[in-house]
Amino acid sequence: MGLLDWLKERKLVVVVATRHAEALDALQDADGDLPLELREAVTTRGLYNALPEAHLVIADLEGLRELGITRKRLRTALEGDVVAVSGAAFATAPERYLNQARAASGLTGALTAQCVTFTAFSGGVGKTTLSLSLARTFREETGLPVVVIELSYGPSGVLPLIDRPEDAHLYEVITQDKGWPVWRGVTLAPMDWSTAVLLESSEGGSDQVAAVWQDLKERHVLTIFDAPAYHAHWPMAEAMADQVLVVTDARADALAGAIELVGRHQGFDVILNRGGVTARLALDMPVVATLPDVGGDARDFPAKLGRKLLPVVYPGWGR
Repeated sequence: MGLLDWLKERKLVVVVATRHAEALDALQDADGDLPLELREAVTTRGLYNALPEAHLVIADLEGLRELGITRKRLRTALEGDVVAVSGAAFATAPERYLNQARAASGLTGALTAQCVTFTAFSGGVGKTTLSLSLARTFREETGLPVVVIELSYGPSGVLPLIDRPEDAHLYEVITQDKGWPVWRGVTLAPMDWSTAVLLESSEGGSDQVAAVWQDLKERHVLTIFDAPAYHAHWPMAEAMADQVLVVTDARADALAGAIELVGRHQGFDVILNRGGVTARLALDMPVVATLPDVGGDARDFPAKLGRKLLPVVYPGWGR
């Protein structure tokens, strides 16, 4: 049985125990390859009995009639593996919670497309290592298409992973119609700035770059930009991203750069790479992940890092 046939037999079970109008409307408008099976509950017992098969629970407990099961007991039950959210919270970000349910349930074949940008003002903080670790792990665990798009101010840092004469970078793809290289099942979109800058100086060059990147985004479930915030193409990477992750390590300049970036842009998240307690205190802001120093293993872009990053991109992963 192929993946598509398997998916047709699977459904995302959503238990609806809310009267929140906007949440109900959002459920009706929900898109995705995996059909939703909606089950309604109006009592605490009804919701409790529905939990074993539920992937997502949208519930306002105070609006349920208490029958047989106390609300206190129900709250404890909702702290298990099921993704649970109030009607109001679901209405504000329905796709986020549906993705949590897909990831937590293991129905990864139906994950919706995401685009994440790793960025920083400082070099050497690990953007490329984290980008490739996430891409490799996502590909290995889901089998779904993933691409890493590189923004470089020098020779490509990812093309040497392949090192074949036929492998192409951005300029060659646009001007010579070459194909993108593939590494461990991951599509790579390398950049060599000495030739990419020629596109910048040509008429419509930036539009061509945006077009090929948009095409990549549309053909992959997960798109990852490795994009320093000082790069000429950084505004494109930021505009295409669903999530921007500011990477810093424990160095003073990196921490200062992360603080400045987050201060300029609301909604950016911070990842602390190879940082300890002192770095956390110096940041004085929330971080979505604290990653260990993997030493020389970083050259292999380990799953140890990728597995810590997957829940950042797809909240609920592995619950």
